[in-house]
This record gives sequence, structure tokens and C-alpha cells, in this order.
Amino acid sequence: MVAESARWGDYVRDVKKVSGYPLYTLNDHWFPRRDYLLGQYLPQRSAIVLKQFKDAGYWPSVEPPIFNSKGGDLTTYHDLTMTAAKGSIYFTLDGSDPRVSGSSAIAPNASQYAKALRIAGPGTIKARAKDGTTWSALAEISFQGGDTAVFVVGQPQLKQPANTGLHSIFTAGNNLYATLASAGHLRLDVYSIDGRHVATLINGWQTAGKLRTTLTHASQKTLYLFKLTFEGQTITGKWLVI
Repeated sequence: MVAESARWGDYVRDVKKVSGYPLYTLNDHWFPRRDYLLGQYLPQRSAIVLKQFKDAGYWPSVEPPIFNSKGGDLTTYHDLTMTAAKGSIYFTLDGSDPRVSGSSAIAPNASQYAKALRIAGPGTIKARAKDGTTWSALAEISFQGGDTAVFVVGQPQLKQPANTGLHSIFTAGNNLYATLASAGHLRLDVYSIDGRHVATLINGWQTAGKLRTTLTHASQKTLYLFKLTFEGQTITGKWLVI
């Protein structure tokens, strides 16, 4: 920023010859403006913009469910609870939407929330609150690690639901392998362990059969996270490059 200040700080005043403009410097102008934006302007903008959406009718009157966790890596069982200000909560364990798209109907694979879900392994839960015919926005939470065979204790869904069409997913070095039981749109995103997006390796129509893709320019001995979305359903996992 010092170099940028030296290059452009005097542009309006000395080059464009516009009177009334100061010599812009790092300490006198950039730092105060940065601190104002981060400390005062941006913290209040989320609530303001959300209210603007609500006033314009772009946001439903029913608030989405609130989870008692932010998800992430599991080191032991986690009892996940959901609360809603009003209405009933419906959720899915296979990454699909609990609401039928384009209608107010409940999706056939959605369940009504009644008690805490004991999370044991990786997977994604999507939930909405429903009050009458009005649905809330979608709330989503994902977990990694834990027991690789069971997602939610006492539930029939596994981490790789049969209706996703994705099977035999595994990684080996820089490569990820999977089998698609049917053709469809597939997207594969890779993230760093702290949640930063690293790459989108696949985003398009794929034919049925075996799939192999490579994570190029990967750091050795590094743990990544991957997210596979196939025909609207999601599977997440870890990808260790050694």
C-alpha cells in the first residue's frame, strides 16, 4: 500500500490538477477509511440489506432454522439440534431440498424434526421451517470425519445415498475416483482445510461409468476437502495428498 500511495496519492492533485484534493497517504487516508469500513460500515450492512430484502418481499416471513453447531470436523458424536421461531422444521440427510421445487409441498424424502440428531460421520443436512404454505430460506450444515459408515445414528441414510448415482468414491494421491451409475450434471469443488476454495475440477455433464480427475498443483502432505454435487445432491469428504 505504501507503493500504491506513492504512485497514485498525488494523481488527482498534481497530475489532473484538480484543486481542493489532498495528497492521499497510507496513514492519513487509507488506514482511517479501512478501519471505518471494517469497524463501522460493514458490521451493520448485513442487517440493513436483509431488512431491505424483507421490505421488498424478496425474503420470506418465516426465518430459517438455527443449528446448535457450525459443522466441520467431528472428533466424537455430536447431538445436532434445530430451532425455528415459528412453524415446523423439515430436513433431509442426502443433501436434497426438503421443499419440492416451485411449490409449497414437502419433499418425499424430508423428515419433520422432533428431536436432536446424533451425528456420527460425514454428510450434509439441509433444513427449512414451514408455517402454513410459507417456507423459510434454506439452512445447510456439513460434517466431515467421524465414523465413515454412519452419518446419523438411528437413521437409514448413509453418507453416500443410493439415489445419488455416485459410488465407490475414493482418493489416491492427487487423483479422485468415482463411479456414476447414471449420466448427469456433476460438480467437484476442492477446499483447503480452513474453508478457502481451491479449485473447481469438474462442472458439467458426465456420462455414466468410471470417473477419474486430478488435483494439479496440489501441495504435498496436505489435507483438502472435496464437495461432489451430482444432480442437486451433495457428498463431502477429505482428500489427503501425500
